[in-house]
Amino acid sequence: MNIEDKEYRKALIERYLNADTIPEEERNMRAYYAEAPAVGDDEKAVARLMNISAPSAEAYSQTKADEYDRLFGSDESASFEARVAKRRGVIFKSLYAFAACAAAVALFLIFKPKVPSTDFTPLEIAQSISALAELNSEDVESVTAKPTGSGVIVTVVLKDGTRCGFRMARDGASGEIHLLAMND
Repeated sequence: MNIEDKEYRKALIERYLNADTIPEEERNMRAYYAEAPAVGDDEKAVARLMNISAPSAEAYSQTKADEYDRLFGSDESASFEARVAKRRGVIFKSLYAFAACAAAVALFLIFKPKVPSTDFTPLEIAQSISALAELNSEDVESVTAKPTGSGVIVTVVLKDGTRCGFRMARDGASGEIHLLAMND
């Protein structure tokens, strides 16, 4: 196949645009278009495309390679023992980091604050708070609920500063919720 043949170049351009060419064919095309002017508009467009996509000689210069080796290190010049020691150091650092993470998780799980649990759903607690607030809505300043074991302590603070405590309890047989007044 001759690159001078227009039909061959046309077929080669088609294969190049479909990414079916091998690197040797692409090098031949670049060399041809670098020396000979492109004939048609299609060839001119491909010639521009090939010049854009061609790697520059500067990208592969020795100074760039030296700079890369300086930044990232070159293992080729290091002895086998030095490379093994370096890898061993990385492994030990990774193990120490893993152990530190595991210790942190264990400490968190051991010392994490206990979240009080209750037998009541948040909706049931909210309904009880609403019911207490509606009893005397003009005088109620705030209502709070604190889960304790299987029950909930609901505290109502009136505008005059009076505090009233109620214990939310569930009737075992019927499942109904009761609010029991507590003495201060």
